Amino acid sequence: MLTARLAVVCFGIIAYVLALNADSVYNLDVEASAFGSAGILTCCAMGLAIKRGGPYSAGSYMLVGMESYGILAYLINYEYAHLMSHVSALATYSVIMWIEAPFKDSSEALPVN
Repeated sequence: MLTARLAVVCFGIIAYVLALNADSVYNLDVEASAFGSAGILTCCAMGLAIKRGGPYSAGSYMLVGMESYGILAYLINYEYAHLMSHVSALATYSVIMWIEAPFKDSSEALPVN
């Protein structure tokens, strides 16, 4: 519960900073969809299409997607930041998926409540 509340506060601060730096509502919409979709849509597609992976690979996919988009778009000013955020997130998902696979069916996996 505490983690969820902290995440709401963090994402609220990110949304506020993005809103302050936007030139128009259209640009704000583009930035919000690029920042948020760097993990969610593709992560859901990966979860439905393949049986490998789990909560750690999905979570790392979304975090790396958001972080790489922020770094590439704002710090480096890279033209293809959205595309490269998906590529880096997909690479992270693939690596974590293979690391997580041996623990998925064992008793060492995290219990689901």
